[in-house]
Amino acid sequence: MSQAKFFHQLAAPMEIFINLKRPRRNEQQDRQLTITFRMGLNGNTIRSAPKFVQSAYAEIQNGADMVGLKKEFDNVNVELFNISTKKRCDFKLPRLHLEHLSVKEVKNSEGDVSTVLCFETEYPFDTDVWSYLGDHYATTVWAKFDSAQASLVELEEADEKGEDVPADTTEEFEEEEAEEEAEAS
Repeated sequence: MSQAKFFHQLAAPMEIFINLKRPRRNEQQDRQLTITFRMGLNGNTIRSAPKFVQSAYAEIQNGADMVGLKKEFDNVNVELFNISTKKRCDFKLPRLHLEHLSVKEVKNSEGDVSTVLCFETEYPFDTDVWSYLGDHYATTVWAKFDSAQASLVELEEADEKGEDVPADTTEEFEEEEAEEEAEAS
């Protein structure tokens, strides 16, 4: 695992589509909520995205329909806002593990195409979270991602599953991580 930044350069909250799958039980029989996020990628968001997301975005722009990413983020704090102009967040989701990252093209009901980053997280069942997300189910909210303590997790088994990943993504990202560590020293 290495330190990572996840949309850390944006001061304003980003517009995201949030959804909630029905609660289920994990191996320890604890109830879990699966929260899914879909974030539109445009000029501002893609500039502050990690390099491997930028590479996947480029693949989509070159004609791919979907690019699965072999990376996960651990320990990302998310602040949710009902309106983009609010100063204080309406709800916080601490220490999330963001998984199943993918970049893909989607069409709305009017046929407009946009490129989005999709990811999800498992969260222990909590009535406050359930209530907030129930009120905002399948709607747009605004989010800030605090990745100061976040770490990037490499997924080795993705190669075995045959996920579609840009060929140069991992090497580019590792080179940039090494450069950043060298600058920090």
